[in-house]
Amino acid sequence: MSAFIVEDESIGRIASIIKYGYRNNDLEFHRRQIKEDLGLDLTTRAGFQGFCKMLHGLNVAAVDHRYQEHNCIEEVIYPEIVARDKFQDLKTLQCFCYQCSEGNIPETPLYKFIDELCGTVAQEIIKNIPEYDKKKWG
Repeated sequence: MSAFIVEDESIGRIASIIKYGYRNNDLEFHRRQIKEDLGLDLTTRAGFQGFCKMLHGLNVAAVDHRYQEHNCIEEVIYPEIVARDKFQDLKTLQCFCYQCSEGNIPETPLYKFIDELCGTVAQEIIKNIPEYDKKKWG
């Protein structure tokens, strides 16, 4: 398995998913969890950037573990991605989780949170597919 440090846009996209949610799923639970567990308010610039920096740090730690490196955590202004696509959001989350699946990173609360978010976005996509809507409930 190989691992790499994801693009800054990917980090910004992940934080934006939580900050902006979707039309019929505002992801308030996830925003509240970040605020309660990490003390970060994604509606503020500092909170958004702080969360992005934590995600970047998680990714760097996984890559460092994989390759016995010591990459520096760069100071970056992460972009907010307002106009998003659910399929791209899911692919970005899946890529991020894969790139962070080294060492004990998957056991960390932040990784578990992002993995849970990945499942939430996947469910958001599935429940809006007409074929799914036509299936029997119960």
